[in-house]
Amino acid sequence: MSKFKSNNRIHKAEHNKDKTGFRIKLTIGCIFVALVFLILIGIIIHLSNKPKTDDYNHVVTPDNIEDLQHNLSPEDYIPTGSYQINMNTSWIFPDGSSPSLNAYVKNNLENQCPVKLTIALPSNNDAILYTSPVIPAGGQVTKIKLDAALPAGVYEAVATYHLLDENEMEVSTVSMNLTISVDK
Repeated sequence: MSKFKSNNRIHKAEHNKDKTGFRIKLTIGCIFVALVFLILIGIIIHLSNKPKTDDYNHVVTPDNIEDLQHNLSPEDYIPTGSYQINMNTSWIFPDGSSPSLNAYVKNNLENQCPVKLTIALPSNNDAILYTSPVIPAGGQVTKIKLDAALPAGVYEAVATYHLLDENEMEVSTVSMNLTISVDK
């Protein structure tokens, strides 16, 4: 064999050895990058699937109401001077002298004070159409009947909540709009 062929063979062998080493390094590098990528995806999935605890959407029943009250922190209570009320804002009456088919007013349990509700027409706030009894915290009023009968029609009214202290003296008020529908 000639010296040229022998050098050529040695050169090819070294070149193939370099190619093989490069391929191995490239394969190891790709595997390493893929593993890092998979680990990052796993961490992201793990953190996004972490169960979230929430302190809302509790169903209150007579059986668990005391437990829920004991679990409330002082920040969960509504401070004196403000309060939350639940009510619907479109009351339907079959006629001017019968109780409403759907009206209700609830003083939330978290409130520290009782409330009283009055309803009037905006054109004359002094002519009261309805005055509720005192509603204690956690109490509600249903089967609401107007104190003053209205003829058939749709009326825009003003509902005013009167926040009361322990002696049932008014502390503050808040008003909101209400629609009253009298069918007959």
